[in-house]
Amino acid sequence: FHPAGIKVISDELLTAMSLRHLSLAHVPLGADGVAPLAKSLQKNVTLRTLDLYGCYIGDAGATHLARALGANKALQRLDVGTNAIHADGCNMLSDAVSSNTTLTALRMWGNELRLGVQRLQGMMLKNDRITDLDITGCLGPEDVVFTIKALVRKNRNAHVERSQASRTVEGLQDKVRGLEQELADAKTALAKTPKNTNNWMANALNADPFHL
Repeated sequence: FHPAGIKVISDELLTAMSLRHLSLAHVPLGADGVAPLAKSLQKNVTLRTLDLYGCYIGDAGATHLARALGANKALQRLDVGTNAIHADGCNMLSDAVSSNTTLTALRMWGNELRLGVQRLQGMMLKNDRITDLDITGCLGPEDVVFTIKALVRKNRNAHVERSQASRTVEGLQDKVRGLEQELADAKTALAKTPKNTNNWMANALNADPFHL
């Protein structure tokens, strides 16, 4: 991948306000290629999905991305599957994601993380926003992998509950706004009637709406 092309994309991450999804899957970036992208990602506020599947970034590239995730507050999905990432790179990413509040999906399948999945387990205990963590084929201890999968399911269920609660609150707020508008319209209509007509209605409309 030509360095000039990397610079164009890196500059785009800094300036483009409409870029939401970026896929560089199977582009042989390597650690040196992903470094400028990660640097721009630190300041980017629009990108939601970044696909770096099969880019040969290794542990060094994972470290660059970890620094970016420590500062970025917009990215929601990151795919670094099959990138020759091992325990060291996994540990760096895990520590960064532990305190990241926007990322919800981290796909790391096909990397030989082995004992690195233990740090992922610690990450999941700290971050309840991750609802998609793919570590298929990462060769980690079975008990740790089992625990991670259970924590992901827990986060998904919690996310569904939060979404349902949010929709309920929004529905109630819409009803309140509707009632307030109806009351305002009624007051406006009443103001156009003769002053000596329907005094009892005026008193009612000016009263506390919860004690009519």
